[in-house]
Amino acid sequence: MATELIERPATEPEAEPRPAPARRRLHGHRLILAAYLVTGFALMGGIWLDPAGRHHIDNPGDDQVLFEWMLSHTAHLLADGGGNPLFSALLNVPDGANLMANTSVIAFGVLLAPVTLTLGAPVSYALAMSLGLFGTAAAWYYLMYRHLKLARGAAAVGAALCAFGPSTIAHANGHLNFTALFLVPLIIIAILRLAEPGRAIRGGLVLGSLLIVQLFIGEEVVFLLALFMAVFVAIYAILEWQAVKP
Repeated sequence: MATELIERPATEPEAEPRPAPARRRLHGHRLILAAYLVTGFALMGGIWLDPAGRHHIDNPGDDQVLFEWMLSHTAHLLADGGGNPLFSALLNVPDGANLMANTSVIAFGVLLAPVTLTLGAPVSYALAMSLGLFGTAAAWYYLMYRHLKLARGAAAVGAALCAFGPSTIAHANGHLNFTALFLVPLIIIAILRLAEPGRAIRGGLVLGSLLIVQLFIGEEVVFLLALFMAVFVAIYAILEWQAVKP
C-alpha cells in the first residue's frame, strides 16, 4: 500500500480530455465556412471601399447600375405599399418593361429592402454579391459533404471551385444573378430526395418553393439546371439501367 502511494502521488496531474470527434468536425466546418465568407467579401473588396463610387474593374458599370436600379425599384415599391414588381413603366418609356424578362433579382430586392432604403442600393449590391458567393460555396459544401459523402477536404475544395472558380468569378464582374447560386445545390438535393418513400407531396412542395425563389433570383439558372438534370438522368439511366429500371 505504501509503495503504491509513493508510485502514484495524489498530486499527479490528470490528462486533459481530448475533444470529442463531433466537436472537432464542427470546428472544421466552421473554419471552412469562415474561409468562404472571407473570400466572398475579399473578392468584392474594391467595391466595399466605396460602394457608391466604384465599379468592377473590367466592367464599365452598366450591369452593376442595372442591378442596383432593380434592387432600389423593389425596395421603393415595398416602402410605398403598392405597385407591380414584375413590370415598370420607368424602363423602355413609354411602353414600359416586363421585369421578369430581365434580371430583376426580385428576391434580393425584397430581402435587402431595409438595407437599400437606409444605406443605398450600392451597399445592397455589394452585400448581395459577397453573401451570394459565400452562400454558393456553403451550399455546395453541404451537398458534397453531407449527401455525396465526400471527404471534408475534397468537399471543401469542390465547393470552393463551384463558388470561386473561373466561370463564377467571371460573372462576379457584374452579374448578380449568376453568382448567387446557393439554391442550386438545395434544389438538387430536393430532386434526389423525391425518390424517398413518402416524400412525393412534401418533397414536391419543398422543391416547388425553392424553384419559385430561384425564379425570382434568375430564370436562366432554372433553365440551365433543368437542362443539366435532364442530361444527368439520361446518362445515369444508360450507365445504371438495372438500378434505374425499378
